[in-house]
Amino acid sequence: MHDAVWIRLLDPAAALSARRYAVELDLTLEIHDPQLGTSRVRLEGGPDGASAKPTDGPPDVTLGASALGSLYLGGHRASTLARAGLIEGTGVAAMDAAFVADRPPIHGTGF
Repeated sequence: MHDAVWIRLLDPAAALSARRYAVELDLTLEIHDPQLGTSRVRLEGGPDGASAKPTDGPPDVTLGASALGSLYLGGHRASTLARAGLIEGTGVAAMDAAFVADRPPIHGTGF
């Protein structure tokens, strides 16, 4: 059995720009972070790379920093987090398709 991996993105725009996505997407995310405040980023990405930049546009998805950390590595589905009330918005299905990973994230060392 492997231990789960949790992360917290301190710079969501940089982190979201640094990964690739399974399908093309163009969403504005409103991210609520209890320590860093609320930010909005427009995420445009796909299999060849991504760009995430601050925006004032209306959000397609609203989520907390912990939910974003859960999605980032591809181990959890946005729709599951939405059913739990951790994500809201019209872009949940797009996030489901885009944030999947070929392999689940694992930490090989017990802790």
